[in-house]
Amino acid sequence: MSRELTAEDLPDIARGAALLGTGGGGDPYLGRLLVEQEYRQGRRVQLLDPSEIADDALVIPSAGMGAPTVRVEKLPRGNEPSLALRTLEEHLGRSADATMPIECGGSNSMVPLLVGAQLGLPVIDADGMGRAFPELQMQTFGVYGVSGSPLAFSGAHDERGVIDTGADNKRLERLARGVTVQMGGTASIALFPMSGKDVRRTAVPGTITLALRIGRCLRESRDRHVDPFEALVALFKDTMYEHARPVFRGRIVDVERRTTGGFARGKALIQAFGGDSVLSLAFQNEHLVATVDGRVRVVVPDLITVLDTETAEPITTEALRYGQRVTVFAVSAPPIMRTPEALAVFGPRQFGLDLDFTPVEELE
Repeated sequence: MSRELTAEDLPDIARGAALLGTGGGGDPYLGRLLVEQEYRQGRRVQLLDPSEIADDALVIPSAGMGAPTVRVEKLPRGNEPSLALRTLEEHLGRSADATMPIECGGSNSMVPLLVGAQLGLPVIDADGMGRAFPELQMQTFGVYGVSGSPLAFSGAHDERGVIDTGADNKRLERLARGVTVQMGGTASIALFPMSGKDVRRTAVPGTITLALRIGRCLRESRDRHVDPFEALVALFKDTMYEHARPVFRGRIVDVERRTTGGFARGKALIQAFGGDSVLSLAFQNEHLVATVDGRVRVVVPDLITVLDTETAEPITTEALRYGQRVTVFAVSAPPIMRTPEALAVFGPRQFGLDLDFTPVEELE
């Protein structure tokens, strides 16, 4: 049910969203700082369950777009996401009744909270990915019939515009990505305008609350000096994700990362503690597939996240460094993300991987 998020909730949400974001979604620390600044000015965020929004309400999701590496180096002013949403309202000739995340990722889970605080809009406790994906069409919204168009974008120099590709969400991704690259590699966007009824039909529900629970679980585990990984496994059993487990522990021995075409692409190699086994991790903003000695252990859309072995703090793809001692942690995707329709949009082959999807609970 609806609740007002407190300032104390924000670090936990950012930490939990970074874990669910599978390495992507932007830097959680920067996103949290922007929302905390609004809270210091007396603004607050109201979180709504999808069941609380009217069938005919207009919900406009908000997010950042671009390579995470660029978004760390090119800091935002903070008003860009609200400008994008206002631009889409003007285009539609109607005001939004609420906003929501398009994905559950570090910074991109905080962007709607920033917009909600600035514009006085409630935020829906749901998103379109249940994790983070690198491309706009990779949404449960689109899988189940909601068009991403029209999309409004804005930048740091007050540039803004609207792109409309009708029902073609993949073309929308290509055009919006091109604009983002020309704007310096990062932009703010508002897209997938939909009704409250469509939110309930197409969104992955409860992901902001889940991020809050995950972040709190990690913090309290450290405070109580208990194993945070065991606590995470127990937490996920009671959610729609259900299956979760550590799949590999070791030290990062190599990172190859490049920013190209509006994405951070690359791979990391992790050597087992006290052994010769090596886990190879491929990413495109987010982690896509983890193989150990050539054998697949986890593959998209199931979640692959890299955590600090000592603290279980999530490490985003742009923060992977040689020598880090890490645990690769896997989480099964919710059922809404494992249907044939969903796998046709964000299954392994949509990322150029010559693999069919196998659930993580079946991979040992």
